[in-house]
Amino acid sequence: MGRGAPDYTRITEIKGLSPTATLVTIAVDANGQLYAVVKGQYGSTLLPIAVDSAGRIIMVPYGTTVVSGDVNATPTTTVRQVQGADGATYRTLAVDANGQLIMVPRGQSGNYMAVDSSGFLTTVMKGLDGVTLRTVAVDANGKILGVLQGDYAGSLKTLAVDSQGRMLAVLTDPEDVFGNPHYLGAAELAARLGSIHTFERRGQVIFQDDFEGGDTRWIPHAVVTPGEYYLSSGQSRSGRFSYRIRATGGAGTRQDIDIYRSILPLCKVGLEFSASHDTASSIIQMYLELRGTTKGLYAGLRVDTEAFTLSYLNSAGGWTVFESAAPLYAETSLFTSFKVVADMNTQKYVRAFAADREYDLSTIDAQALAATSQPHILLHLGQLGKATAITAIWLDDVILTQNEP
Repeated sequence: MGRGAPDYTRITEIKGLSPTATLVTIAVDANGQLYAVVKGQYGSTLLPIAVDSAGRIIMVPYGTTVVSGDVNATPTTTVRQVQGADGATYRTLAVDANGQLIMVPRGQSGNYMAVDSSGFLTTVMKGLDGVTLRTVAVDANGKILGVLQGDYAGSLKTLAVDSQGRMLAVLTDPEDVFGNPHYLGAAELAARLGSIHTFERRGQVIFQDDFEGGDTRWIPHAVVTPGEYYLSSGQSRSGRFSYRIRATGGAGTRQDIDIYRSILPLCKVGLEFSASHDTASSIIQMYLELRGTTKGLYAGLRVDTEAFTLSYLNSAGGWTVFESAAPLYAETSLFTSFKVVADMNTQKYVRAFAADREYDLSTIDAQALAATSQPHILLHLGQLGKATAITAIWLDDVILTQNEP
């Protein structure tokens, strides 16, 4: 047994080679744990690596590529200063009381971007006009205003719109052999293809009848004494047929044809019709009854073919003359066109037409009607007798419109 150790054990002494090439015994503590002093090379000198009281390595990072100096990485330090390069000078980035980064944006040209009191970025849009920048305009609500233009023979022409901003377009065919352009709108195209809506074209058509499909939709209506009413091929404004009406009972008798249509939301409604007559055809009458669930009105037009007067149905239900020299011509083959427009909202007339004349009736009240739980439109067209010896009238091309301007 050697050195006081049992015979069955062997003692080994570990040595290491020192920098001076001398063997030095490696030390252990009382528990046999190996002692090690870790060193790092600083230049050509070995220096011990430092640890704290808990044995944790203490490290101070050090950079030499851009900025020389110690980097403070002490965990208890929470204050950080972020900087940005302003040329060769470093500027500290600013934050507010909540630590939010404060930024003043600038464009590539170096100009500052504008921000309002609410923090919204203000932008002025510009467009290129040749080589000149023009500011894009907006209205009071911030909507971009645009004026569209199209090329006409190398020159720009502004595109047209109506009072509601809807774009107006005219269809055009190739020029003729003389170089003259041919313009054709949609309404003109419909007229050329045979539409009966060729007199006063404003408004949206919701009903039209030229009696080419018969008279089954119309209801005969007589006052005092029934008169004559039937389809006729003797005269017509369009197609082959018109509707012949004659009040046969003398003065005060009336023969009408009526038709019901569904009412629409409150708007301006127009009724157009054409009629032919001779010198003894007495009175042509039209009634337009509009009944809605909130209000209604009764409008009418009376054409006296003997006295050459035009009258409207007034607010009291009587007739008021507004034209004492009506543009009428007593010829059964000539159909004169008439139209009356009334406003459901205001319960007033809007305008009237007779042949080539237009009449402003916008200040005149129609006969107001109460609301109904059974909304409808009712049209009356016919003849009122003035004397015993009267002749027939012919009606054609009845048109009902809505959304009149």
